[in-house]
Amino acid sequence: MTEITLSAVIREDRRLIIELPPDTPVGLVELSIRAVGSESLPTSERNAVREQLLQAGLLRTDIAAPAGTVDRTASEILELGRLPEHAPSSHETIDADRGDY
Repeated sequence: MTEITLSAVIREDRRLIIELPPDTPVGLVELSIRAVGSESLPTSERNAVREQLLQAGLLRTDIAAPAGTVDRTASEILELGRLPEHAPSSHETIDADRGDY
């Protein structure tokens, strides 16, 4: 059988649904999944390094928002990202930063 290479996205629910070309033969196949562009350490090595960093006091795990911090509402977050009236657009700002080229 000819090898078929497909690109797909594994979503948060860890389900992968693919549609194969119509001329794909039916029957037993071997399936391999390889993360694209992932050069990370295998889990066992990553856990060993993490444990060494923890023991050396070089890894922080107690990171939290300061006491009294209040989450912004969705509308407040949108307002923070809105440009003031009559402000130049992002494109105009980028063009101005680039200057003549």
